Amino acid sequence: RTPALLVRAYFYMCMMEEYQDAYLKGGKEKLGLPLYTEYNPLQETVERSSAEATWAFIKKDITDAISYLTAAGVGYTAGRNASEDLDLGVANFLYARACILTGDYANCIKACKDIIDNGGYSLIKAENWGGRNTGKWSPTDSIRVLPHTNAFTSMACNPETILGYKKTSSFYGQAADFFNLANVFGNYSQQGNVSRIDETLYNMIPDKDVRKKAFYPNEVGEYKFSNNNTRKLPSYINLKFSASEGLDDNGTAPSGKATEYAKLDYTKFRLAEVYLMKAEAEAETGSDAAKATLNTLLAARSVDPANVMTVDDYVGTIKDFVKLQWRIEMWGEGGREWYNAKRWGDDIERTSQMHKDAGSLITTWPATKMTLHIPSKELQTNNKCVDNTINE
Repeated sequence: RTPALLVRAYFYMCMMEEYQDAYLKGGKEKLGLPLYTEYNPLQETVERSSAEATWAFIKKDITDAISYLTAAGVGYTAGRNASEDLDLGVANFLYARACILTGDYANCIKACKDIIDNGGYSLIKAENWGGRNTGKWSPTDSIRVLPHTNAFTSMACNPETILGYKKTSSFYGQAADFFNLANVFGNYSQQGNVSRIDETLYNMIPDKDVRKKAFYPNEVGEYKFSNNNTRKLPSYINLKFSASEGLDDNGTAPSGKATEYAKLDYTKFRLAEVYLMKAEAEAETGSDAAKATLNTLLAARSVDPANVMTVDDYVGTIKDFVKLQWRIEMWGEGGREWYNAKRWGDDIERTSQMHKDAGSLITTWPATKMTLHIPSKELQTNNKCVDNTINE
């Protein structure tokens, strides 16, 4: 029962992010979703509830799950072999996200603090944040990005994993497409869709930040695979999720076989996002604790432990700095930049951040156009459901 509550809450939350305006940007007064409490294809369809009722439904599912887990003595089961557990860590993570999305900052802070204080997780070590080329960039067929030392491709070195799937997981299909898309050596790259960081954001990352090392700003050129296939790697490619070969069967070492598609581990929810949610909620309440929360994250992301980054190294408001850290830390993960921009009411603007070879792919997308229409199939099968009125 408890896993079902968390899964239902998560999917309703995802749908609210897609199909309604952000709660604090006009969505609170609008419609939410049809609420169903059981799976029964023959049951009567229902109309859309209010956004407030929908969010109350989501939060109740999560708080009920937390109560059941606590009563059953199921706490935090962090660890590689229990990474798929829908445990108290996952429940509090989902509750924190639901709270940050609805402006319930006090409960967001509390849920984040519970996760951090339980001691089951720790921040990724500096040397494990992203992939590194252990070979040479020239000749380009000497590139070797190994998976076993990268927290984003191997959970064996990712102590942040709250929910994740090993390469041997029965859920692995969910991660396969992700690694095709995010890995510059993956199949999507054959179509030229190489995942890259934009130049302006790259330049905003200090040199003493280990996260900058997970991107390569120079044009690489043709990469030659062991099967003689070649692929052009442009500038600003990411090594964050990249691997030139997969993990071994134990998931703790490289397979030793260079490939265009590598089987890797996949972390879905992790501790750094908890720090970011906590810092944002603290900043929104005017608490000075936001600086300390961010400084903990920045210290872990510093190249030199004797010269760590702090919030005081930057100019601007703490809220602006929180947004910047969201962009840097969560780059390429779950579309957080898109959904964050939507809930903040910030337009996504890339026209001034163009790669020299990006052409017309870079554009501006206003926050007012980030809400989707209700799918036509839902409207066709539920005559009580109405569509959103959207500013086209």
